[in-house]
This record gives sequence, C-alpha cells and structure tokens, in this order.
Amino acid sequence: MFATFATITVGPGMWTVMAKGTDQMYAAVKTMKGFREARFFGDNNSGKYNSLVLWDSKADAEAAQAALRGKTEQALSSILKEPIFRQSFEVYEPKL
Repeated sequence: MFATFATITVGPGMWTVMAKGTDQMYAAVKTMKGFREARFFGDNNSGKYNSLVLWDSKADAEAAQAALRGKTEQALSSILKEPIFRQSFEVYEPKL
C-alpha cells in the first residue's frame, strides 16, 4: 500500500472554501484506479489544510497525482499562499 500526503496553505478562515473544493476533489479521486481511502483535515486558524490518501500501489498513487496536479493548482491559484507541499510514503501494515 502507498500513501500520498499534501498540505495546502491558503490562509486563515478558509474552511468553507476548502471543504467545497475537497468534496469536488474527493468525487474524482475515489473513482481512480487503486484508491483505498482518504482523510482530509486542517487548521482554520493557520489556513493549512491536509490530505492523506491511501492507494493500492505506488504506480496508482503516481498516476493519480499526475492526473490531478495541474487541476488542483489551477483551482487554487488565486488563494494559494505557498506552493502545495506533497510527499509520498510506503505504508507498513503491522502483522498483529
């Protein structure tokens, strides 16, 4: 399994705007090959909003990021305060 993590900084008080955008993004992401699960969270005071998405494989995660990268940046271009921070991780599932 593979995880992608992103932090989007748009400034304080943007929870409603980010929630609407997240709903739209989630509708697209959940139909992509290898999608498993997603969580979205943020801090309305700092204006930092995050996503953590789990994928079946690294290839699935990379394909999704390639497909969504430009769309995400274009949709947020007028409110982004910093470049979007992205990171990928291999996921270890404990064998308990």
